[in-house]
Amino acid sequence: MAAAEFSDLSVRQQRAALLAIAQKALEGYELRAERVRLINSGFNATFRVDTDKGEKFALRININSHRTPANVRAEVAWTEALSREETLTVARPQRTLEGGLIGEVTSEYFTSPRPVVLYSWLGGRDVCDEETPEKLWATGVAMAHLHEHTRQWVLPARASAPRLDNPLWGAVNRLDDHHLPLPPADIAFLRSILDQSTTVINRVWKGSEGQLIHADLHTGNMKWYRGRLAILDFDDCGVGLPVQDVAVATYYLRDNQEYESALREGYGSVAALPSVSTDDFEWLVAHRNVLLLTEVAGWVTAEFKAILPKYAAASVRKLRAFLETGHFSHELSD
Repeated sequence: MAAAEFSDLSVRQQRAALLAIAQKALEGYELRAERVRLINSGFNATFRVDTDKGEKFALRININSHRTPANVRAEVAWTEALSREETLTVARPQRTLEGGLIGEVTSEYFTSPRPVVLYSWLGGRDVCDEETPEKLWATGVAMAHLHEHTRQWVLPARASAPRLDNPLWGAVNRLDDHHLPLPPADIAFLRSILDQSTTVINRVWKGSEGQLIHADLHTGNMKWYRGRLAILDFDDCGVGLPVQDVAVATYYLRDNQEYESALREGYGSVAALPSVSTDDFEWLVAHRNVLLLTEVAGWVTAEFKAILPKYAAASVRKLRAFLETGHFSHELSD
């Protein structure tokens, strides 16, 4: 079967197919799974795995990700290194039967093997379930520690991370009428926003080599357990600028000034906040919306295919308002 056929399955059929893929993938690890449960199906598919020994793991299967094998090696090498840091809590990648940190699984629904990573389980609740200033302050602290770590840490051989010095971060440009259910005027508008984002990104990158950043540090990618923050999902990590990490996190907190301030204060307690002009920072926040839109337009997951029309239309409205005001917001007046 061609990969496109997976995108034609219903939600129920996709979940059944993913469960079969997960069970096959687990054969590559030294464990006996008693229960395998899908806990997230979006950009990638993540399963909670409970073993006969009472252990818990998180199995991730790359579904929509365009990461190369070298990119995945960079991700797992970094998370393994971070798992040894006392200042941070992250999920630790587990070894396969062959001794590697990355597995592969084939399926009739995909034309190429899917990368698989088995991570240690992180307890606690998702931070997005109950955001507080305390948790956002801890997020800023953790982000600063991540940036301090990669100022000195070097990727191992055969691992590389995509450079985030371009407006699509290496993704396919899907701002067209083939991928987006939008009128021509809106498509043209989105392309103009992408061009202006390019100018801003070139300006803030000028003279910088970049460093490894998380690039997706929102509260849905964090856990809170007994007063301590844990970070997960490094699948989007790349060579970027610390200010891009701050802008991405701000995108999800926008319209809650208390949370934005807590994030910045937490970061500032560890290191100096990255400095760019207010206008350029707002463009970096707005750019996150453009990037997400072109990503979602290519996802094969049934749930996201269903929301694309409304998501695309809302994105255009937000970006038009941003262009008029110079301030990106999720809250739009009628």
